[in-house]
Amino acid sequence: MNHLHAILSRAAKAALAIALLAGGEQAAWAAQVTQTRSFDYAPTTGLLIKEVIEPGSSKLCLVTEYVYDAFGNKAKTTQRNCNGSGSTFPGSTQVEAAAPADNGIAPRIVTTTYSYAADGSVTVVTTNAAGHRQTTTYDAAHGALLTQQGPNTYRDGNNQIVYSQWAYDAFGRKVLENRPDGNGTSITYEACPYFNDNCIADNASSPVYQITTTPVAGPIDLVAKTTGAQNGPYTRTLYDELDRPLQTVTQGSDVAGASRSVLQLFTYNALGRVISTTAPYYGQASQATTRFQYDKLGRVTLATAPDGSRTTTTYDGLRTTVTNDLNQSTTKVRNLLGQVAQVIDANGKVLTLAYDPLGNLSQSTDSAGNVAAMHYDVRGRKLDMQDPDMGAWSYDYDAAGNLTRQVDARSQVTKLGYDVLNRLRTREEPSLNTSWTYDTCPQGLGALCASSAANGYSRSLSYDSLGRPGTEVLTLGASSYSALVSYDANGRPSTTTYPTQFKLQNVYSPLGYLKQVVNGNNTAFAYWRADAADAQGRVTQQTTGNNVVTVSSYDPLTSRLRVTTATGPQGNVEALSYDYDTVGNLKARNDFVTGLNTSYGYDALNRLSTENRSGAGVPSAQSIVWTYNDIGNITSRSDVGTYAYNPSGAGSVRPHAVTGVAGTVNGEGSPGYQYDANGNLTTTNAAGGTHVAGWNSFNMVDNLTRVFGGHTSRVDFLYGSDRERVRETAIKDGVTTRVTDYMNPAQGAGLFYEQESGPAGIVKKVYLSAAGQTIGVLLFDANNNLTATQYWHKDHLGSLVAVTDANGNVIERLAYEPFGKRRNANGVTDANGTLVALTTARGYTEHEQLDEVGLINMNGRIYDPAISRFLSADPGIQAPQFMQDYNRYSYTVNNPLSFYDPSGFDIAVDCDDCGSPWGGTWGSSGSSSGSSSYYYGYNSSSYSYGSGYSASISLSSANASAYTYQDPLAGLGLSINANTYGTVDAWSETAESSSNSRKAISAGDIASDLWNRGDNWIGLGKNLAMAVGITAKNFVNFLGAGAAGDSQWAADSANALLKKDKDATIATAMVMAGGFMKSGTATKEAGSIRNVNVVGGDMNCVNCAVATDAILAGRPASALPGGPYRIITLEKLFGTRFSSPWSISQVSEALSVAGPGARGIVFGSRGSEVGHVFNGVNQNGVIRFLDGQSGKAASLEGYNYFLLLRTN
Repeated sequence: MNHLHAILSRAAKAALAIALLAGGEQAAWAAQVTQTRSFDYAPTTGLLIKEVIEPGSSKLCLVTEYVYDAFGNKAKTTQRNCNGSGSTFPGSTQVEAAAPADNGIAPRIVTTTYSYAADGSVTVVTTNAAGHRQTTTYDAAHGALLTQQGPNTYRDGNNQIVYSQWAYDAFGRKVLENRPDGNGTSITYEACPYFNDNCIADNASSPVYQITTTPVAGPIDLVAKTTGAQNGPYTRTLYDELDRPLQTVTQGSDVAGASRSVLQLFTYNALGRVISTTAPYYGQASQATTRFQYDKLGRVTLATAPDGSRTTTTYDGLRTTVTNDLNQSTTKVRNLLGQVAQVIDANGKVLTLAYDPLGNLSQSTDSAGNVAAMHYDVRGRKLDMQDPDMGAWSYDYDAAGNLTRQVDARSQVTKLGYDVLNRLRTREEPSLNTSWTYDTCPQGLGALCASSAANGYSRSLSYDSLGRPGTEVLTLGASSYSALVSYDANGRPSTTTYPTQFKLQNVYSPLGYLKQVVNGNNTAFAYWRADAADAQGRVTQQTTGNNVVTVSSYDPLTSRLRVTTATGPQGNVEALSYDYDTVGNLKARNDFVTGLNTSYGYDALNRLSTENRSGAGVPSAQSIVWTYNDIGNITSRSDVGTYAYNPSGAGSVRPHAVTGVAGTVNGEGSPGYQYDANGNLTTTNAAGGTHVAGWNSFNMVDNLTRVFGGHTSRVDFLYGSDRERVRETAIKDGVTTRVTDYMNPAQGAGLFYEQESGPAGIVKKVYLSAAGQTIGVLLFDANNNLTATQYWHKDHLGSLVAVTDANGNVIERLAYEPFGKRRNANGVTDANGTLVALTTARGYTEHEQLDEVGLINMNGRIYDPAISRFLSADPGIQAPQFMQDYNRYSYTVNNPLSFYDPSGFDIAVDCDDCGSPWGGTWGSSGSSSGSSSYYYGYNSSSYSYGSGYSASISLSSANASAYTYQDPLAGLGLSINANTYGTVDAWSETAESSSNSRKAISAGDIASDLWNRGDNWIGLGKNLAMAVGITAKNFVNFLGAGAAGDSQWAADSANALLKKDKDATIATAMVMAGGFMKSGTATKEAGSIRNVNVVGGDMNCVNCAVATDAILAGRPASALPGGPYRIITLEKLFGTRFSSPWSISQVSEALSVAGPGARGIVFGSRGSEVGHVFNGVNQNGVIRFLDGQSGKAASLEGYNYFLLLRTN
């Protein structure tokens, strides 16, 4: 590239026309977009001191500057926007753009200091831009992490300062972790002689060692390596000679007495590919095994589920076809870059996808010709989007990549402001201004302390002496509600105090499984008890406080719920059975209490097409038939009528929004529907009724009104900082009938507390929760006197089907049509929609039924069950390669009996093996860029970056996952943020791999750890040496001898291995690990990558990638055959994590931003097929992708998305 010039053998400026190099040539489209980076280096040391992204654009420019200490460690990093400065390198004419007129950022400064004790230990103190300090110490022998303390000072019951600590054995392996709450984890390593009963795998394999992890209580002595009693289930993993897991053994639930061992097995073929796995099962029980077959290229061709259902995959050039057990096929056609260009569904209809030069999804066209289009800037951030349902939106960003301004199709402007840690501080929008406060509460440095809004809402959070969430106070005008959580000695949530001062207490089994939920003031009374659990941890028998026993039976082969019974003192409460087809569609549901029998049918896209019901109160067999068009619109429903929509095609306007129904809906004839520019339903006019919806600037309803039968019903809503509803007011004929205040987690994350005021007085509702489910509610009066206890009994979707009182009497039965409209429990239809709840407003999938207006509040959006459509468009598309998901108004892609929507924004399923609404395995959408390419700004509690992923801000907790520096500091491991503190202060067992500590881990730690693991080249060499007697010469070739003097220590290391002398090997291999892991840039010529795969053929690509990285670091290496095939082993080896799914251009940008010499391993996903890993490197500003397996430039074709793991 003639516009590059080198300084000190590295690029001072690189105008990157997306240098995706194939055989040394740029892709044909590369000239369409140019990304520019400039770099400055210290004249004397050659160290990078300044890098600038897009130096010629004030709006795009981002500057990162570095200062080093005397030893070359980064001591200070500053991130800022451009300010017109020139280059510091002599003779350079490079000049930054001027400061931006708006969207400027305050400089983000991170400082790091290093100090050395007499015993050789190292202390690293890092201070972030907000002044938060993290202190970490490492030992001298292995460079292992010893202590870590965040910015908050934690104290135990004796007022002593406590922090996270670790201890290691003589080989540098972690054996103990001690957390601030006094609890910890013990890890043991054992060889596996065949006479050891603990080392016999159920699959008849022969493990060679095992690792056991056990939660333990204090006191923990890190010197003597002693602990208190076990306080959680241990997990033991058995490995073979190639360090592949053969079996995991976990202590199962002990709620019913002694724990039983839960096993999971893995088997491999001669090429190391997984050929079978089992679901977790109790020892001696039958195994639910999934089996895989592969073609000669290592791609999965057949997956056979435990029930015998088969999924086949065929490959034909750029076409991949997946066919399920019902013979429904989906074909994906990729372009020459491996991007999915077409998806052909089971009906032969085509979704066409197009991409911009940076690899961002820029346009989709469905089979009806509807087009959605996006544009991005040269940094990959989404600038605008034109969607047929939601109209035109635009976005602006600051230099750090934070979304700062959004304009929707109604021309409503939302502005966002951030602090120096990129945490959201202010949000200004037409409907509501909101602010957030951090760091100001005790033990709250790095955490959210308060939020408030201009409508009278505020919320404050406090933390206990160990930094755990404690008290939350919600204020709504003159009303205030306070709740408190406390913890037991084992660090588990113990007692919850509600605003009524009523307390619930959790009781755990000896192994830490939740066993009971009891009255905190009368612990002898249990509201809920777990009586039994299966191997997958699901409670299969539970008893509520009214002595009703609920038993849930799951299919042992598919894990699907088959039978639920609830029996109490007064007889049968619930008895439901379920039958499914082989892809997880519900085929039949029988209610043995009411006598109602129902069967269901589906079309080729697994959309519900028929319901047939008989028995109970149904006078004769009755049916409902649904029909759909190709893009997911309901075109008719036999008991309602036909649906009308706007025309589809180029330039279409809301082609998925129903405009009218020729028939009767809830007693109203031929309704017509009107929408605003954002796609929100505003008015429904029908014969006999009218509906009006008012919408706020964040596309949630302000009010709903229904005029029907001579009455006017209205519901008004008030929202909090997370856009969760916090108050709801119901009005009928001008008279307020109720005002409900909500203190529940945001967006359907459960139920906690509500207070309802009405003509009859005040009712306070304390929701009972256990094992991830709401089991009932306690009702209190204004004086906090308990007035009623209600227990809930649900179906497979979580919909309430019965409510019992404190004595076990059934006080209400509930039923629903498949799409959620209320139905009489005996199966008789409620034609006019007049059914209302007697005991609770909670109903279909546990959502709130707004009976006043005939709708369901699904938290994020309002849903109309009568026509099976949402009132507003979904702001996100979960599966951009599934055409049915582009219908933003449909409910669960028209399969409401297998899936549900917990938040109004997401499709969910309770069963891991119940299939996916977009085919294949649940959650495998095949997206190359996630859902955010079709995500409008931010909604609920998340906001979108335009670069292909959405960052979530969970402000209802102290989680600050979106608060790290974005680009580029996060990738350099230089940021300290609330999330890091959460890692430290929550006492994570993987704290040593956090971004702030991994840079200081020494070669000794790496080498000793590698010796004891086989997921790396040292450990593999050790295993192979012991297993097959590899010669010292061959092992020296494996280690490499590129630098002077390397040959001797390589030979010494090999000889030590052959003598099985671990200490000697560690001592010599430390040198190698130090050179391999710590080399910051590829400054040596290490030889050709053609030498990586010396044996040729089908070499393990994981080993090849590790060896290639060693070559790029300056040490020649060759890969060994066999070994691990899971990419998680690379994370263990390098101590870093793979990125979220990216396009290849985003991988290129990350390596470019990191500077010349930056290296990484790239995983390319092929969806359900076997993926591949190869290497990426920034060589003097040019990004190259290399494949050690082939010895050539890496092919970038055939991948759905890429993950990047930085290796230096």
